[in-house]
Amino acid sequence: MKDVEDKIMELVRRLDRVENLLEAELGDLKRDLRVIKALLELNARIVHQASLVKKVSHLGDVAQHIVRLLYDYGTMNVSQLVRALKEERGRGSRTTVIGKLKALKEMGLVEEVEGRKREKRYRLKDEG
Repeated sequence: MKDVEDKIMELVRRLDRVENLLEAELGDLKRDLRVIKALLELNARIVHQASLVKKVSHLGDVAQHIVRLLYDYGTMNVSQLVRALKEERGRGSRTTVIGKLKALKEMGLVEEVEGRKREKRYRLKDEG
């Protein structure tokens, strides 16, 4: 009987070693899967942003920049958009930005949201 008990205990020790090895490997696998998931989510964001930019290509590059800026930064007002456009393109005017925002609103891609006091802010619509 002692012999059987020793063999069982040896099996238990071996199973413990296997379990420890699996935990280490699974930990690495979990980490790798988290990295892959993050990369896939980033890729999905890039594809979604590109599809939005393509939808407005007929409105010109200013509209495309506005969509990308709103996608990247969320809610912005006209002054922030003009400033960002000037940084990226070297030029940008309030009149042009307001006109493009109106066209984007009519397309259902952008919505106006309340800001501080009377400030008008814009963001991409969730279903955009």
